[in-house]
Amino acid sequence: MFRSPGLRFIAVGVLALLMFIPLNLVSGIVEDRAGYSRGTIESVSRDWGGPQLFSGPLVVIPVTEEVTYDRRREAVDAVSALTLRDDKGNPVFEQFKETVTETRAPVYLYPDRLDIAVDVTTTRRHRGIFEVPVYTAAMQMQFHYDAAPVAATLGEKEEIHWQDAALRVFLGSNHALRGEAEMGDRPLEKARWGGAVDNVGGKVLGWLTRSTVPFGNITSIGLAGGVELNTTVMPFILRGVSLLGINSVLVPHALRMKVWSRLAGDLKPRHLDAIVTREVTMDELPGVFDEYIEGSVTGRTVVKIES
Repeated sequence: MFRSPGLRFIAVGVLALLMFIPLNLVSGIVEDRAGYSRGTIESVSRDWGGPQLFSGPLVVIPVTEEVTYDRRREAVDAVSALTLRDDKGNPVFEQFKETVTETRAPVYLYPDRLDIAVDVTTTRRHRGIFEVPVYTAAMQMQFHYDAAPVAATLGEKEEIHWQDAALRVFLGSNHALRGEAEMGDRPLEKARWGGAVDNVGGKVLGWLTRSTVPFGNITSIGLAGGVELNTTVMPFILRGVSLLGINSVLVPHALRMKVWSRLAGDLKPRHLDAIVTREVTMDELPGVFDEYIEGSVTGRTVVKIES
């Protein structure tokens, strides 16, 4: 049909162009899937905790020293408690010695023997069609310290306080920790949360009041962990923390519609497709509970209720 070399060349070129169309479409799909895969890995890694750096254990031992200074102060009459003055009416000063206890640089003691056993287990998180492996490490340490060299590091009048020594272990991020959290019992803990929406109550809500940054807001919306609230006024008068109650039952209809409108508009959560990772029916629901108990679920599961 195409005996002319020119026509044959044109036909081959047209066929090549036609073949590029599906190739480009497939390439676009592959790139999109690769992008979603990378985003899923980053999201799951961020939720799981990311890489962890461990350092220590290190014993920190406080050191103090008593130092005597020559001071000068106004002389006071022992009877009248008034400042003594000379013939010209100027205050009379006296010299005295004052001994104070000052803090010195602590002594850092590293172990002379350290054995670490790490047991790593792998689990998988599912988000949409993607599967991401995550790792949990159980670490056990055995260590020994030689305290003999400590005395040689002290100055002549320095005193070491073994009773106040602290064992420190450094982690890259406590976000990756698993297990029961240590919430502390001080009136004010380290400020770390900009705000919180709490549906637990009990000890967790009390801890949130003690660990929220100055002028942070906490909303209480549930009592899954208990109805009691044990805290002090310290977070409220020293950090300006606000504890806000939520009661959706008595919200007027007009305000409710306004809130819903904003939730569907400018306040609508981004990446809902990434937040909701799967959909199950009521019949499939019992099979989901074990995964939540094991902590192997990332994102939200929507239960489809069929009418």
